[in-house]
Amino acid sequence: MSNKKEQGLWLCGERNAITHSESLLAEGNRSTPRKGLINMQKVRVFLNTRASQGQSRDWESLIRRQLFRSELDFIAPRDENELRSEINRATADKVDVIISVGGDGTFHTLIQQLAEQESRFLVLPAGTANDLARELGIHNRVQQALEYVRLDEWKVIDLITVNGTHMATNGGIGIIGDVASSINQWRRSLPGFQSLMSNIGHPMYTLILGLKLLGSPQKKYRLRLTCDEFRGELESPLLMINNQPSVAGSFKIAPETRNDDGKFNVSIFTHHHLCQLLTGLYRVRQHIPPANDPRMRSFETDHLEIELLDSTDQNMAFYGDGELLTSAKRLEIGIKPQSLRVYSHQLPCLNAFDTPRRLEVRP
Repeated sequence: MSNKKEQGLWLCGERNAITHSESLLAEGNRSTPRKGLINMQKVRVFLNTRASQGQSRDWESLIRRQLFRSELDFIAPRDENELRSEINRATADKVDVIISVGGDGTFHTLIQQLAEQESRFLVLPAGTANDLARELGIHNRVQQALEYVRLDEWKVIDLITVNGTHMATNGGIGIIGDVASSINQWRRSLPGFQSLMSNIGHPMYTLILGLKLLGSPQKKYRLRLTCDEFRGELESPLLMINNQPSVAGSFKIAPETRNDDGKFNVSIFTHHHLCQLLTGLYRVRQHIPPANDPRMRSFETDHLEIELLDSTDQNMAFYGDGELLTSAKRLEIGIKPQSLRVYSHQLPCLNAFDTPRRLEVRP
């Protein structure tokens, strides 16, 4: 065991120690798990039956079938307050695994309490965009994702903080907030809208974005940005903060961004006219790198301050993970490196909390 500590590598769950670990990691290989090394896992499953795909399949039977050796507890909270209460109970009980069956809003609520905890986290895609599940490579691999839980194979990702609130995926101010706000409102007030979202899927976000852009003049924000990489004032209809490359399933806003490198991406649209903005968004939708757009600024940082310079009483509404995170005239955005343990298809699993340095792994 001391030899393993000297190498700085601890394998999670059922894995053997990797004696030539760095060479294997460079190749992105997985080691062969050894059976019978972990105790029965305590697994708490949070079911959001109101998510767009929350009732489209028998999630409980699927999970019970795959994790039949685990101690399973299923929770179906009636509202957000009950969800928060139950996740507090789960962390107090020190459960091994938290599973979220829902959309981005469900996991966003859960990660507020799971940051820097020892519990491992699995998000099963039962929403519409499912951005985190897509980034972790488990959007279409539900059974395989549950196998990672059984073998206890996980990695660690960073979380972004926005005025103290955690965010796992992407967010920002401007037109993206208008789209998220409208979707959340229509889900609550329009009968049948949830079913429509479920049938259409993530292209619904593109449709609503187009309607918003063409339906009303776009507000531009006068902002002062302060960080090591950029200092200055500018005007923008859309500013994005990204912990992963894609948002809403298909908009690859930050192609080179990773959620495990201790930094986040800032993408700023400085387009002055609607036609320019439509062109810029279309280019992103077509996976054309933002660096090829002279009206876009894009950089990586680990801390950013944003100040609204408009003289009105209106605040900046910042939406992240599909939810309203805060509304303020000043935003302080930071990063919490290696703060959430997640099950992922992307990388070999190493217990990064016990690792003395970050291991660079190519997917």
